Amino acid sequence: MLWLFVQEACNSKSHLVIGACGLGLGFACQGLLSIAEVDSNRFTEGNLLCDVIKTLSMVLSKLCPLASDSLKNLIESFLLDGYDSAEASSVLPQCKLDSLEDEEPWGVAGLVLGLGNCVFAMYRLGLNDAVLILKDILLSWVPSLEPSNKSSLFCNEMTEISLAVGACLAIPMVVAFCQNVELMIGDIDAILIRYVSLVSDLLNSSVSGIHHQNLVMASCIGAGSFISWILNDGVHSIRYDDIKHLLEFLRNGYSKSHPPLVHLGAMIGVVNAFGAAAGDLTYKHIQASFLPISLDVSDYVRGPIILSPICENLCTSFVQELFLVAKDSKDQQTRKYAAWAVSFLRYKWCSEMIQEIDCSKSISMISALQSQSLADDTLVWKMCSWLSNINYHQVHSNTVVAVLRCISKAPKLPVLDWASIIRGFMKNAANFPNKSEILQDATSFREECIDFSLAHAKDVKSLLLFLDDLVDLSRFRTLELNLQCLLLRQVSDLTNIFSTLRIERLFQDFAQFFSSSTSPYLVYGLKQKVLLRISFWKGLYQCLNGAYLESSCVSEIEKCMECLLRFMPTFAYNVKIEEFLWTCSEWCEAIRCLTKARHGWLIVVLQFSDRSTLNEIAVRILAKVRLVKNGSFSFSELEKLKSFILNFRLEGVWWSVLVELVSTLSSAQVSIKRQWLLDALDVSCVTENPSTAISFIGLLSGSCSKYMPLLIVEPEIVLSDLPITLPSLLSSSSWSAIAESCVDKLWQSTERICTWAVMLSGGAIDELPNSNRINESNVDASVSLARLMYQTCLSLKDYLPLDQLLRLANLEVP
Repeated sequence: MLWLFVQEACNSKSHLVIGACGLGLGFACQGLLSIAEVDSNRFTEGNLLCDVIKTLSMVLSKLCPLASDSLKNLIESFLLDGYDSAEASSVLPQCKLDSLEDEEPWGVAGLVLGLGNCVFAMYRLGLNDAVLILKDILLSWVPSLEPSNKSSLFCNEMTEISLAVGACLAIPMVVAFCQNVELMIGDIDAILIRYVSLVSDLLNSSVSGIHHQNLVMASCIGAGSFISWILNDGVHSIRYDDIKHLLEFLRNGYSKSHPPLVHLGAMIGVVNAFGAAAGDLTYKHIQASFLPISLDVSDYVRGPIILSPICENLCTSFVQELFLVAKDSKDQQTRKYAAWAVSFLRYKWCSEMIQEIDCSKSISMISALQSQSLADDTLVWKMCSWLSNINYHQVHSNTVVAVLRCISKAPKLPVLDWASIIRGFMKNAANFPNKSEILQDATSFREECIDFSLAHAKDVKSLLLFLDDLVDLSRFRTLELNLQCLLLRQVSDLTNIFSTLRIERLFQDFAQFFSSSTSPYLVYGLKQKVLLRISFWKGLYQCLNGAYLESSCVSEIEKCMECLLRFMPTFAYNVKIEEFLWTCSEWCEAIRCLTKARHGWLIVVLQFSDRSTLNEIAVRILAKVRLVKNGSFSFSELEKLKSFILNFRLEGVWWSVLVELVSTLSSAQVSIKRQWLLDALDVSCVTENPSTAISFIGLLSGSCSKYMPLLIVEPEIVLSDLPITLPSLLSSSSWSAIAESCVDKLWQSTERICTWAVMLSGGAIDELPNSNRINESNVDASVSLARLMYQTCLSLKDYLPLDQLLRLANLEVP
């Protein structure tokens, strides 16, 4: 279906059809990348979005060559991996049409609106810079009608005005979206002033061509929509006088002798300012819980105009006036336009989302709160009232935090648009005067806002929706590190308030956050990555340790644990103490979480194959070792890995595996430890990597000997201590029963290693039988290893029979 739109947009001879296809492409792109998918699917949808952006840019550049340079910048910021930047520049041909018909500027406007509707998918793809570039491009297409610029604009009507028409209509949606996801803070007042100035100048202009009328209509509708989008979010406040001035200008547009299109645009602008959302298919409805916000500063409005007590008289007069125009105007066309405008507004007023709000009266804050059985003298009532009327620049953040923490414990809250209140706090966190000893910075203040939301989201729908938006992958990936850690750590609280399907998508999003090749997680530093993983392990543990979850949710949790296992670090004992402590903390949380997982799943997920990397193998063995240590697995699980561990080449992380293994065996029964020692000696007699088995013997001997408190766990030191630790171990009463057997095996291994080392140094290695060959990786340590084994045998000569003593005396050592 998308390609039909693309073909029509590229090939149609009608600019209106081209504009309609462009708008359709924009709407179609809104659903792209809306669910967590594997990287291949995400890349496919990302390429599809890129193709749509290229198509819209190419057609716009054909119709309006002046837009070509800015659109090139947009595409260059939109490049995906594998996309040729040279191709990006070549898709924008400089091709200008000879003329535009009267209606055809709306074709350009449709293309611009299509681009504007792509911001949702662009954001979900992680192209935040591209979203801001598009926002700036749209603002640059809105003319600034200073005296020096007025004539130049109207001399170039076919290009600049066509772009300005679309930009005026697209900016409200794009700017409101950027503000809602915190891509931009501020600039709202400047954009509103620009709209007001544009509407005023256009209405006072003597120009009256059709292109001018189109621009006047678009600017009036855009200005009204802009105020509605911004105020309905409940976060940004606008001066009452600025709203009044704009509405007065719009009134002039339909009350004075202007062309019909201007009358229509001005009327739609008025009702859109009141929330009618005429012509807007992506409009965000007013929440049913949204009650008027009475700011301490009486000349500011925050929240929908129709619900603002300060705007009551203004709304009443304008709506009554439009009724009268629809009823009594002498011009039939004007009466129809006024009737349409009133109908749009009435439809929104009577819509399901705001039925519960009595719009015929000014709903006071007091009556709303009292409707929830909260007396006006209760502490909760007073604190909620205070929070809803807060001035961000005059109240200290520690005061707000104290109030939030207090009402977090309240059994119920009054009906307010709490989501707007909390969003306002979060977006204005940096504006609060901060003298708090409780609060260190703006980010920790935002944490308090999320904690409050989690406490009441189960009973307050607006907070539930706020959190739902916050943990959506596209939004979550843009949050500060501490907020990401908080939400990962509190994921169990989210599972208590979300539906089963939403819980499944939540875990899919979080898994995608860690595993996606485009995730910001990959650009974090070591410490930041560890903090995120530890937080998620803690959150998953709470989920598994808490209330019952559907099997489908448990399955998604297990996928998340499997994802985290891929990033588990191995223990390195030669790193900075801080890094070592991070590793210990992460393993502690991971094992605590894995302990709660299903046993059958653990057995499967901790398996490895020949294709597994060294780190993957080490992590899975370390996990099993730790699970045996805490009692989740029996020692028989380690028996299955014994041969593999002792025969593996001693390199990299394998020393850590041996250390953890011996640490776990220290709590085993003596019989189990004795069997491990005997088996390790057996392996050293035949393996290609005797260093591994001998290192294990050294670790086990040291951990069980009387010298253990004095020993250092360093590979070289452990081996050099073997002539002391092994005799000490075998001399103890619990080990003496296997002493002769151990020494016999040790002698066989020593003879083999010394023979190999001598032949290696003499260049006769090829004369060794295959059964006695030792891996080339041991060559560098051949001499030291042979001498170590010889010294160890000498220290245990009392256990050797006479013939072996004679052979030991005659043994050639390099």
